[in-house]
Amino acid sequence: MAVNNKVIVFGGNHHNTLGVIRSLGEKGVNSYVLIHDDSRKSFVLKSKYIIKGWIFPTTDSCIRKILMEFPAELNKSIIFCTSDDATYAIDKNFHALRDRFYLPLCKTAGATTVLMDKKHILKLAAEHSINIPLSWEIIDRIIPNGIRYPCITKPLMSVHGCKADIAICQDEQELRHIVLSNSHCKDYIIQEYIEKEKEISILGAVLYNGDVVYSGCIDKLREGSIGSSAFAVMADNKVLGDDKQKLQSLLQDSGYTGLFSVEYLYKNGIFYFLEINFRNDGNGYVPTFTGLNLPYLWYSSCLGMNPTIPDKKNIHFPCYFVVEPTELTGFIKKRISLLNIIRDIKKADCFLLYNKHDKKPFYYQIVQLFLHRISRPFRK
Repeated sequence: MAVNNKVIVFGGNHHNTLGVIRSLGEKGVNSYVLIHDDSRKSFVLKSKYIIKGWIFPTTDSCIRKILMEFPAELNKSIIFCTSDDATYAIDKNFHALRDRFYLPLCKTAGATTVLMDKKHILKLAAEHSINIPLSWEIIDRIIPNGIRYPCITKPLMSVHGCKADIAICQDEQELRHIVLSNSHCKDYIIQEYIEKEKEISILGAVLYNGDVVYSGCIDKLREGSIGSSAFAVMADNKVLGDDKQKLQSLLQDSGYTGLFSVEYLYKNGIFYFLEINFRNDGNGYVPTFTGLNLPYLWYSSCLGMNPTIPDKKNIHFPCYFVVEPTELTGFIKKRISLLNIIRDIKKADCFLLYNKHDKKPFYYQIVQLFLHRISRPFRK
């Protein structure tokens, strides 16, 4: 039976977006792609699995293009989000989109945005008996008493902050430096800093019928910057034990459908919940490589195709992978040695930028990075 539902991938100019495009493309489903980025160039749009792509400077411009380019049809189009900004934008335009598209959102307008608030999701996690670190809120830059140091700062809403807002603070003076800077956001979640034994994440999809599918667990073996994997491994998710059932209950109670990822810290036998990303994860292509194609499963569930979940024996673990952009950043900033990079590449099963079936995005990005580096002296 022919399927005429169009697929729209909406997100940033990064490997989060490329992972969805490739996962669907490998199943014969090519995509329309909208990138929100200040640049006029996109390595993502070089993928062979794209029907047509556009770059706009804002998510609002992307939404206007979606509404104009994809009129109401008998077969509803399917939207995938690959950035927090994209998820926020489609939730903000819920009423204009819901009758024409399958949306990776909760069933009511604004509900997903509420879940993206770290204060709310931490409260929900605690209600489902999931361990969370000690946490405090900073609203409008007002720092409360009783914060335990060292602590880590995070934007209360990711869409209102940036990587610079994530910092480890040893004392109140360092915390004030972050919070009171005009270049940062105004509202934060502050958490006790846990000297982790390891940091893991689990990826998954809530299918259109409410079933939850999990990938293996990703163990960050090396970071290129705070929160970003450079070299990691995906292995069986049995290490999470009962936390998988608690997480499933949380997700099903939320009413969300779509791709997601969840982050945890591990210390002294306890997993501490950090956050849920309601979108495709940056490492979202890794489950596809192991044999569990989460984007295609959600796509199939939207169309009522009753997707078959691969048996565990057909999922290939462990899967070591390299995140080339983060690895390169870590090398430039002298956090990762060249020897470590060589070792990582030799051990890796999967790469998030290089793909032997879809090479153009990798080569285009390498050329752009090279041109950017050699032109730096002339930009000063």
